[in-house]
Amino acid sequence: DLATAVGGAPPPRASLAVEVIAAVAELFARYPATGFAAYRDEWRAADYLKGRRARVDRAADVIAGVALGIDGDGALILETETGARERVISGDISVRAD
Repeated sequence: DLATAVGGAPPPRASLAVEVIAAVAELFARYPATGFAAYRDEWRAADYLKGRRARVDRAADVIAGVALGIDGDGALILETETGARERVISGDISVRAD
């Protein structure tokens, strides 16, 4: 939760919104030069899905399995029940309790 993350009372919503918008704007400005590689390690360290059972509703189908993490481009790798590994670049993901 936010109070734990900041070590006390969370900042006012307006201040938080300003900080988030500034950080996202900075990321967008740097991204064309750095690409995803600059953020890959941080993303992997905070990957909530890794190791969890997940279901992905895609435009053409639905797949389910265990999220293995992301590949070098940031696509989700999902290991299905058959053992196949699927590269997921878009879809609605839901996490199932183990």
